[in-house]
Amino acid sequence: MIKARVDYRVRPAKHVERLMLADGLRRLHVFHPLSAYRYIGMGAQFFVDFSMFHRMLGINLMTSLESDSALFERCVFNRPFDSVTVTPGASWDLFASMDFAEPTIVWMDYTGKLDRRMLGDVDTLILRLPPTSLILVTVNVDVDQVGEPPIGRRASLEERVGATAVPHGVSDSDLDGWRNASVARQIFDEQVRASIVSRADDTKYMQLFNFNYRDGARMLTVGGILWRDEDAPKMVLADWQTLDAFRPASDALSIELPTLTMRELAHLDKQLPTDGSAISCPGLNAQELESYASFYRYYPRYALIDV
Repeated sequence: MIKARVDYRVRPAKHVERLMLADGLRRLHVFHPLSAYRYIGMGAQFFVDFSMFHRMLGINLMTSLESDSALFERCVFNRPFDSVTVTPGASWDLFASMDFAEPTIVWMDYTGKLDRRMLGDVDTLILRLPPTSLILVTVNVDVDQVGEPPIGRRASLEERVGATAVPHGVSDSDLDGWRNASVARQIFDEQVRASIVSRADDTKYMQLFNFNYRDGARMLTVGGILWRDEDAPKMVLADWQTLDAFRPASDALSIELPTLTMRELAHLDKQLPTDGSAISCPGLNAQELESYASFYRYYPRYALIDV
């Protein structure tokens, strides 16, 4: 039997998210040369983010965590560069013993829903990552299927993350649709705040990103930078607030993309950059136009090539 797997190379919203993150990660150069950073992610057998961040940012030292022992050999074979190391094991078994000597970008690109082990990863990383490192977490925020009416969604969330981790006042109705993502972000944020006070230095955390996107399942990506008082002048130089993707609080950037033909793309591109209300294309509504105007710099162009 062929095991079904998501092909991470051809997910439009995820592609936009990666490019917007790369835009933000470039700003880390104010702290250190980007080549001084280490990247830790979950590349599976495709390594899309690894290839992108190496080519676009010049990051060389890269580690991919692979928890699926049946996939490990294939992942090693598919390493895109010699500087990529594939480490077997689950993140919650590996982070506690990893050497975080250099500034690090960690993207815990989970496919499952937020749970205790993921929050444990956040705790470990917040305690151990050096300042000027960046932490990102992606989780599935599809609504728990508990029947109609949705009695039991909070109980299901408590079972995964622990009763004390669920914010006070959250009800079953708050865990519907994209509101579920907002609650997951809040749980992540509160874990960061709880962990950072246990550090021995003056390290702080600033949220930079908060994405909601959907190429199938609803997904949340949230994260930010660790920094100290001595980094404050460089935090100003980074000018985070000018990033298209900058979202420092609960208000998320929702990536919703229209499906367009190559002719439509070419027609719209000639009218950009400008506000979505100032462009037009036959057959496209105002929401589709506004979305494309917001994301056109990152919009993927896929083609079938017979090689």
